[in-house]
Amino acid sequence: MTDIREALVQLSPSISRQVNGSDQGSIVDSLSLRGLNADQTLVLINGKRRHTTAAVTVDPGSQQGTTPVDLDMLPLSAIGHIEILQAGAAAQYGSDAIAGVINIILKSTNHGLHLQSTNGGYYAGDGFTTGENFNAGFNLNNKGFFNLSAEYKHQDRTQRTGIDPRTGQNNDLATGQPQVTRETIARNFGYHVTDQIETYAFGTFTHRDAERWAYLRAPSATAVDGLSAVYPNGFEPVETMPENDYGIIAGVRGKKLAGLDWDLSSTIGGDHDNLSDYNSANAGEYAATGLYPDALLPGHVRQPAMDQQPRYPPPRRHPGFLQTTEHRIWRGVPTRNLLDSSGRRGFLQLRERRPGLSGPDPG
Repeated sequence: MTDIREALVQLSPSISRQVNGSDQGSIVDSLSLRGLNADQTLVLINGKRRHTTAAVTVDPGSQQGTTPVDLDMLPLSAIGHIEILQAGAAAQYGSDAIAGVINIILKSTNHGLHLQSTNGGYYAGDGFTTGENFNAGFNLNNKGFFNLSAEYKHQDRTQRTGIDPRTGQNNDLATGQPQVTRETIARNFGYHVTDQIETYAFGTFTHRDAERWAYLRAPSATAVDGLSAVYPNGFEPVETMPENDYGIIAGVRGKKLAGLDWDLSSTIGGDHDNLSDYNSANAGEYAATGLYPDALLPGHVRQPAMDQQPRYPPPRRHPGFLQTTEHRIWRGVPTRNLLDSSGRRGFLQLRERRPGLSGPDPG
């Protein structure tokens, strides 16, 4: 099994997960305890608080507005065991532990090598998934250990929408799993300086590319928006979200200091998302100028670690691009800061489309 959420849901009846969603929230792997939203479940790594995701869940419902810990950023091969506190622990940990606490303990073995490959798909013929991971332990002069894990996972999208009554065809790709490719690495280290004092460090780094298909804009809708000349058969925007996530914790701990156990540590971590959109159009821009962008960059948002508030770049308005106040995300940036259709940052080509225009798009 290559999904932490699936494993925990099967092991504990008090844990639930969001089955499906839309937009960037469907890309985040989160868990809920006792039916409360995911923001109210505290996630710890080796007893230390884990930073949350920068992707905001925008789906209506109990999870709307949440930014929980993304468990997909941890390689399954790095996990030794998981401890679950099913009762509320807000008095000890704060309001983010109202539902309970999940403490993920990383492997600390100092020997051995483990390799695993998992491949499969759905009977419907979509959703092919491949996952390869490895874990290795190293002995540090019989005084400590170094444990290293890495994982690669690719998941094709699935489609479970059915016949669209607007078109009479099964061509709406919005309902189903997103397409995700992820590479992650984790390490856990401990070394006894003396019999009573130990230095330790652990951390993860993950890069993830994800694509999520939005709901089909049927030909009837594009006609109302004045985009029939651009998309005569309708169109289905695709949201893309390249993401880098990291977390590092280092410290020193000991025993029997004036009869007390002690632990001094420092944490740094964050999650950086770039939300973009292709196979889309801006109806207002096209109506005003006859031009439309190849792709849109709705926003860039970052989530720093522990006790810091997310820092959002100041909004800069540009009349030709997406303008919205739905979320506190950078929107309406100049063309030179947008992404092109292949995901590369740089100048964005604006194309002109007119009814009856044939041949290549003018540059």
